[in-house]
Parts: sequence; C-alpha cells; structure tokens
Amino acid sequence: MLRNFVKLAIRNISKNSLFSAIHILGLSIGISTCLIVFLILKHELNFDTFHRDGDRIYRMYSEFSGIFSGFNRGVAEAVPPYVKENFNGIESSVHFHTYTASVKSMDGQGEPVRFERNWNIIITGSDYFNVFNDYEWLVGDPQTALDRPFQVVITASTAEKYFGKASDYSEYIGRELIYNDSLLLNLAGIIKDLDANTDLVFTDFISFPTLEQSWLKNNFQLDDWGSTNSHTQFFIKLEKGTNKADIEAQIPNIHKTSEERNPNNDYRATFKLQPLSDLHFNKDLGIFDNSRAVANKPTLKGLIIVAILILLIASVNFINLSTAQATKRAKEIGLRKIMGGSRGMLIFQYLSESILICFIAVLVSLPLSEMALTYFNEFIPKGVTLYVFEINTFIFLTLLTFVVGTLAGFYPAMVISSFQPVKALKEKIYGTDHNNLSVYLRKGLTVFQFSFAQILIACAIIISLQISYMMKKDLGFEKDAIVYFYTPWWENLSKRDAMVNGLQQIAEVQTISVHQSPPAVQGTNTSTVIYKGENGEVKHNVHRRTGDVHFIPLYNIQLLAGRNFNPVDSIKEVIINETYMKQLGFQSADEVVGELVYMGGDQPWNIVAVARNFHFQSLHHEIQPLAIFNGKNGACVGVKLSSSGMHGFNPENALVKITAVWNGIYPDQPLNYQFMDESVLRFYNAEKRMAKLITTATIIAIIISCLGLFGLASFTTVQRTKEIGVRKVLGANIKSIILLVSRDFLKLVFIAFCVATPFAYWLSTIWIHDFAYRMDISVWVFIFTGFLSILIAFLTISYHAVKSALNNPVISLRYE
Repeated sequence: MLRNFVKLAIRNISKNSLFSAIHILGLSIGISTCLIVFLILKHELNFDTFHRDGDRIYRMYSEFSGIFSGFNRGVAEAVPPYVKENFNGIESSVHFHTYTASVKSMDGQGEPVRFERNWNIIITGSDYFNVFNDYEWLVGDPQTALDRPFQVVITASTAEKYFGKASDYSEYIGRELIYNDSLLLNLAGIIKDLDANTDLVFTDFISFPTLEQSWLKNNFQLDDWGSTNSHTQFFIKLEKGTNKADIEAQIPNIHKTSEERNPNNDYRATFKLQPLSDLHFNKDLGIFDNSRAVANKPTLKGLIIVAILILLIASVNFINLSTAQATKRAKEIGLRKIMGGSRGMLIFQYLSESILICFIAVLVSLPLSEMALTYFNEFIPKGVTLYVFEINTFIFLTLLTFVVGTLAGFYPAMVISSFQPVKALKEKIYGTDHNNLSVYLRKGLTVFQFSFAQILIACAIIISLQISYMMKKDLGFEKDAIVYFYTPWWENLSKRDAMVNGLQQIAEVQTISVHQSPPAVQGTNTSTVIYKGENGEVKHNVHRRTGDVHFIPLYNIQLLAGRNFNPVDSIKEVIINETYMKQLGFQSADEVVGELVYMGGDQPWNIVAVARNFHFQSLHHEIQPLAIFNGKNGACVGVKLSSSGMHGFNPENALVKITAVWNGIYPDQPLNYQFMDESVLRFYNAEKRMAKLITTATIIAIIISCLGLFGLASFTTVQRTKEIGVRKVLGANIKSIILLVSRDFLKLVFIAFCVATPFAYWLSTIWIHDFAYRMDISVWVFIFTGFLSILIAFLTISYHAVKSALNNPVISLRYE
C-alpha cells in the first residue's frame, strides 16, 4: 500500500509541476535556514562538555564596587596562593597567565626558524593537567614537566609546526624554543591536541617557575593584592561531595585579607565562581585574553526564532496553495470514496505526498546550506560544517522531514478528505468556497507571511541607518590617513626611538606620535585620579591615555582652553576632557586650567588644557571622563600620512617604506599595522554582522512570501477565467482587469502593514536603545516599508494579472 501511495504522490507532484516547484523551493529555503541554525547551535552548545569533571570545575573572577564598578575575569596575583593554602573542599587548582609571543625554533644546522606570533600560550604549572585531566600525554612526565624553570610543553600539532614531522615524538624532547627573542626554553613534553570543541585552545605551556627566574618576573608581582589583570586566571576543581556554596562560604576570608593589605583602596573587590559550562557564554567576563568572542545566548535564541518563523511561512505557502488547489482534486476524492476509500486512507495518501515533497525539499536544501556556510563565513563560528550522515544532523533532517511534512500537509489533508462524494463528482465544490473557513484561513496566513516580512524589512532598514549614522558621525578626532602599530614592549626603548627617527625621513610621513594607545580603542584603561579643591578631596575613576607632544596634533584633538604639552616630558602635565571638567565642578574650561590632580603618588599633575569631548569608545557608550597624561614611554606609534611624496597620496608606497624602516630595527618581528579609520569601524562588527543576517532573513522571507502569492495569484486567475472573459466582452479594459485581479491581494498586504508596523517599531526601539548615540526612528521608514511591500506584491501578481487581462475573451469563455 505504501508503495502505491508513493507512486500516486509522484504522479500528483509531476502533474502539478508549477505548484510542486513552489512548494519545494519555499520549503527548501526554510529547511536550509533551520539546518544552518541547528549546526550553529550544535557547535556552540558542545563547548567543553567533554570534561570528565567539568561539573566540578569553576573559574574565580573579580567584581568591583566603589569608585568604579564592573567585572574582571582575572583575580589579583596573591589570591590563588591564598586559596590553595586556606580553603577546604578543593581537590586541585591552577593559577596561570595567558601570554603572547613570537616563537623561534632551531633547525638541524642551528639556524633559527621564525613563526607567526602565537596568541595561545599560557604560563602554568603541572597542576593545570590535574584540573583539566582530559589531555593525553604522548611523551613527557605530566607530574614534573612544568615543575622546573625554562621548560615548555606543547601540543602535537604545534611540535610538527615548530620542528617538522618525526617518526617518534620522543625525538622532539630537549629541543630548544625561543620566545620573544630572548626567552630560551627546553621542550619537556608533548600532549595530544584536544579534538572536541573547547575554549582551552592553548598550544604552548611555559613552566611557572620560569616566570620567577627570568625577565618575565618584571611584568608580574606575585604577592600583589591591589591590582587585577585579566591575564591572571584561577581555576579550581571541587572535591567530590563539595558544593559550590561550601567554597563561596569561605570567600569572605579573601575579602578580609585583601582589605587588610589595601586599606586605602577606593574600591572593593569581591570574588565569585563561574562554572566551566558558563565560560563560553558569559559576555560580561569573556573567555580569555585574545580568545574568540563568547556565544551570545540572546543571539542564539533570536536565530532559533527567525529560523522557525521562516520555516513557518514556508509551511504557510504549502497550506495556502494546497487548500486552494483542493477543489481541483474534488472528482478524484469523490471517486475514491465511492470506490470504498476511507477518509483515513485519503489523509494518509495526502500526507505521503506532503512528506515526499518535504523530502525533496531537504535534498535541495543541502547545497543551499553549503552556499550559506560560505556566504556567512564571517558570521558563522569557525568549525561549523555540514556532514549529512553525522548522526545528530541525520536525525535532525529526518525528524524535520516528517514533522514539517505532517504539519504542513495535515490541514489540507483534512480539507480534501472531507469532501462529499456526490457533490465532488458533480463539481459543486468548485468555486463555492468563498465564504468558508478555508478562504479566511488562506487570507489570514497570507497576512501573517507579509506581516513577518514587513517587520524584517523595517528592522533591516533601521539597523542599516543606525550603522550608517555611526560610520558618518564626527568622533571629535582625526582618523583618516593615520596608521598605527605597536613596538615590542620587551625591547629597549632606544630601538623605538631609532625607528621613529627613521620614519621622520620618509617624505609621505607628516606627523609621528609615540603613545600608549590611540584615542579610540576597544577595552578600557582607567585610574583613580584625586582632585583637592576648596570643598575637600574628591576622587574619580577616569579613563586614561598617555601621549607625547605630538599626540594632540596628530589626531587633531580640539582644545577649548589651554595649550598642548610641553616638549619636556619630565614635567607632569595632563589634558582633560569636558566631561571630567564638569565632574570636577567647573563650568568654564579657562577656570580649570592650572589646577592640580594626583594619580598614583604625591606628585601633582598640572592641568594644562581642556579638550573638546571626543568619542574614545564606541557609540554604545556615553562620553566618560578622560585624562591624557604627557609621556613618551608608550609602545604605540601613530603616523599621519600625507601627499608629500613624488606620486601624491600613495599609502601603499608609504607603508612599503615604513615596513623597510621597521625591518631594519626589528628584523625578527613582523609589522602589524592598522589604519585608524578601519579600527573604529571594527567597533561595530557585531552590528554589521547582524545587519547582514537580518537582510538575508528579510530576502528569504520576501522570496517565500512572494512564491506563495505567485501561486495563489496563478490559481485565482485560473478560477476567474470565465469571469474575466465576460467582463472583457462587456467592455472592461486591461487596467480594470489588472486591478480586479490584484485588488484582493493588495488589501491583504495593506492589512499586514497595519499589523507589522507597531511590532517593527517596538523591536527597533529595543535594539537601538543599546546605543547612547542613536538616530531618530522616522515614520518614513515604515511608510517606505509598506510601499515597498505593496510594490513587491503587485509585481509578484502582475504577471498573472496582465496575462489574464490580455487573454482572448472567446478562449476564456470556452475555458473549463
């Protein structure tokens, strides 16, 4: 019987090729969308779920209150040793530092081989492998490999990259690696790469004793309770039977000790525990320094909702067209019932057709999904791939085929199977359903489709306009034709000065400044600044920049009052912005010039100028208090390019010359430069990715909705063939016929506009509220959305409308 049903389904699909194609194309687009979202979810939700003791592993992090508030994924250096010595209920713990370095290995002839900068290095001890005990050691002793100074353990793939392939990993042991040109380490062990989704992507493990017995100790204060850096990580594994609450009950002892060691702190650090399972999703803490971005759960939920809605409107097409076509199968149904066919068999037959169409749509969706993975490669997480016969993917597609096929075909099957055989054979059903439930359902589903499409259109327009607003907004400083780069911080400053002298000889270089960072950067750098005024001492948490005398002119920062820094950097001078000026209680820039502030000691800093407010963070944030301190001990070099060269403004030629100067000073280091304007644009990568996603979802929704409208228009014009013929005989012109065919559909699109507009405004308001500086949402956005939707709908049905209007009325009157 099933074989017979499949044959009948294939015949009906081929007989109604146009409508079958619309069914398949619409469903395949919807299924492809769901498949991509499923692959993303499967990838993101599987991070670090393989750890045997993962439910007992926690990261300790810091939360601040007082003069400033916020989170830091790290802890003060002195916290891990204190916890190890004083806490109960901890099976093992690890204190490590994330680290980046250029790496060199020695070849067989003693010549160095340089590799790109490695961002996945940590400084740790053997206890790392006690907390995370899922690593497989290929060679070396896991208990002692990192207990001695100047030792390093690396992964197998990293060993092959550094030294080439070897028949036995033991051949690598004892080989030398040089980090940042001067840290010479011996290879003490090799571990197998983790082959599951993990945020523990570390490849080089430098022994902790190396930190204490090398120049690295200059960058760390292991007994420091007063400062916190995100590179200082602390993980603990609880003993079996110990609860998180048992550890949290002991944390106040850390607070007490910290406050005793830092009685004059203006802020309070509290310490909390983050489950390992939360590491991949917590946007407030992030994962590690230089690691990938966290997976945003609201974004994932949004993807699920959009995918379901797109699949739903594809299913709506199926229901709409199937119920509209039901009358064409009236005679078939009536004959089957007279021949003894039961309603259940008719429902099963129609559902088999629906599931077969869905199965074909799944096959079509596979190449569409592959193309989508390529098109969205910057949005889709690295590692997301499509393997049809991977067990979870195969089960998902199988379930999707039967569930969608059943749900989409159930109502049409019920409608068709309910036909009365006598009426069906006499064709009494044909054309008599204008007031029944099916007609209202079709209209309601069409309104739903276009409402969703119009919501997406309006949101896509508003997101694009907000992004354009951010790109074009004057940030208050110069960013065009400025390139900046960081010099190696571990090198002698004389090399940096020599490089600056070399850059000054390049004709295309107009201005050079040495500073700690550009005016606008991601991340924050703040300090407590004290002002002693008439009303006593006040403290503020102030964002900080440090630059030389060329910093202000290089970035063309406007001064409201005062002067630029004195060229003699031994004099402590500071330039503050308007926001900080007002926090100090001054309304006039001239009044605050000459006042003194204090930072990190008793020596005062003289306020020599007030700068006009400029955006040193993304437009998500209001402008905060800022202080620019004079000094030229930074590692960042900013260069303003000009058109003074022989061939006019030629940044490529200038960069070639800058690279040559760099290579002469730092031959073993690659030059990683950035353009200031491109760096600012990267503030909004997430918004640009969202815009691309919403735009694509909008296009998909419009295509699916138009496919359904095209099919309904085709069916409707066929149903009204004789009516149109009569109207033409009675004198109706082409324009009136087109309006006749189009009017009912355009009414539905207008109703959809009325439904969609308040939802679109509400969603757009929620999204745009995240920006401190935002455009005004204009009513014209929604008017344009409605006009565009009506135009798209009219163009979709115009083919059938024009075709029916041009038909010979004689042929139309003979139509059966």
